[in-house]
Amino acid sequence: MIDAATADAAASVLAPPPAARNLYEFACDIVLSGGGPLDGTKLNPRAERAIDLWLQTVSSRRYQWHLLIAPSQRGKTLCGVIVPTLHALIERRVNAGWVMPSLDKLTQKWTGDIQPTIEAGGFYKYLPKKGPASKGGRPAVLRINEPDTGRRMSNLYARALGKGGSETATASNPCVWLTVDEADDAENAGQLKLTMKRTASFGAAGGGVITSTINERRGRDLHPVLELLPETTNTRMAHLCPHCGQRVVPELEHFNVERESMACPGCGVLWSESDRHCARNAAEYRDANPGAEVFGVLHVAVDYFWEYPDPATGRVQSVMHQLAQEHKSAWAAKERGDPSQWNTYLRKQWCRPESADDSEVPTTVDLEQAARSSRSPHVRGEIPKSSAVVTIGADTGKRDGWHLTLSVSPDLSWHIVDWGHRTTPDHKAEPTPAEQLAMLNALRERMGRVSRANAIGVDVGYNTDMVVKWARSHGIKLMRGDQRPTGKKDENDNKHLPSWAEARRQDDGTTWIFVDGHAIKTEIAKALAREPGSPGAGHLPQGQTAGDWLIRHLTAEVFVSKYGKWELRPSRDNHLLDCLVYAWALAMIEMLRPKQSYAPLQPREDHEEFGSAVW
Repeated sequence: MIDAATADAAASVLAPPPAARNLYEFACDIVLSGGGPLDGTKLNPRAERAIDLWLQTVSSRRYQWHLLIAPSQRGKTLCGVIVPTLHALIERRVNAGWVMPSLDKLTQKWTGDIQPTIEAGGFYKYLPKKGPASKGGRPAVLRINEPDTGRRMSNLYARALGKGGSETATASNPCVWLTVDEADDAENAGQLKLTMKRTASFGAAGGGVITSTINERRGRDLHPVLELLPETTNTRMAHLCPHCGQRVVPELEHFNVERESMACPGCGVLWSESDRHCARNAAEYRDANPGAEVFGVLHVAVDYFWEYPDPATGRVQSVMHQLAQEHKSAWAAKERGDPSQWNTYLRKQWCRPESADDSEVPTTVDLEQAARSSRSPHVRGEIPKSSAVVTIGADTGKRDGWHLTLSVSPDLSWHIVDWGHRTTPDHKAEPTPAEQLAMLNALRERMGRVSRANAIGVDVGYNTDMVVKWARSHGIKLMRGDQRPTGKKDENDNKHLPSWAEARRQDDGTTWIFVDGHAIKTEIAKALAREPGSPGAGHLPQGQTAGDWLIRHLTAEVFVSKYGKWELRPSRDNHLLDCLVYAWALAMIEMLRPKQSYAPLQPREDHEEFGSAVW
């Protein structure tokens, strides 16, 4: 970061002409080209908040170097390359460098982007009357002349990046301002840093912009721009939610694909198009790493750098529909076993690399459950005063045990009260029977915090013999989530069970309750779709976010309408979801028992304290 004294000193070394405008003022005279609906109109930074913030930041000279990352076709070349380069050449009258990965790309960029902008904006008078640039070709060294006198104002050096981190011939052409375009095709971050040294001789007066998407290129361990990110401020646009008033940064996890809408990461409310534009128009920059000394970085990602209003209608064409279609297409390809399209989508549209968590990107309800959490009437560990039944569901494995406590009110609305996990001492080693039993006892001790629970049930599908003996000794009901129950149907116990449950007596004399997990998960999903506070609604404790353990487990499965079943997402754990299924089933069974009138439970002085009340 450049302090004020250093910036003033640098300005005195290379003082621009007295009438020179700053970058922001200069940008307002740029005429857009390219054949779109805005072709021939002047760039109006105030009409697009992302462009407005970016140009203000670069114009302030707060940092020497800026790293501009944005999705494809979102204005990077215009705002990161053309405007700053022309400003350096024409307004500041200093030498500038324009660097691309290859000479072929230089030619394409010159003829396709830069030259049309120069012509449309009336800057052609500054180009030489003779030579390659005068004929529209690619200039290796472009001289910028004063229109009236023909005297040289500045030079533009156009070069390709060196190979393998080596310097190129442009080292002999030091520049005050340097632009590195298409930096995603650099060999590595070291190559970009060597290129930056071409401005070093000018001290604080030197600087530039590196622009890039984050594409996928096989055979490369790490993207060169991603290597640079830890050294940057990692600045993002913090939108102002019109519903909760929080400044938030939307991410992929906040994109509701089915509704083609963003949701506020703070309150979870889905933004309408007008909401989204209001949030963006009031956005401000937030630095994730404010102590960065070299780079100021605009990491645009989902902020979408280019959503200008159509001059004919005044309307802004939303990118949400296009984004949703790309998402679905890329995800479908990944499901077919081809991850390349998904990786490209992640990098180019969301500016993030693929990772293990990307297989868990939500396509349904993750964010909506986080939104419900912000509107929930209770906190974790608190049993609501309206509670009529409290049940606990548990699930066990070779080394682990999980539990979830559920409270149900007379209107059949329910609240998740608490959840937990216990494991054997060494999670990598094969557990001994003693260690497994100790884990089960630790789980029971954890569940014992709710001493007034009406019923507790455990899945006996794994390590059945030990779990059955342990459960019977503690009065815990034996349960299975299975549509194909075993054993002889227990007519007495089945008299009052709902259609999705069935009691069966096993050969050892124990009775297991089999429940239709698919049907119950559908009922749970319906409850979680109801407005919090309404009858039959499901509630998560306050403060749960989309990445938290509870929500990740509860949203680990998706409903496949073709088969009418719930299927586990790749690499997801659903243990707490299974615990919720058993707890919900036990609660409904308790509520449906005849000749029982369930009123809210009353606190008792002789029981252990749990949350804010004693039960």
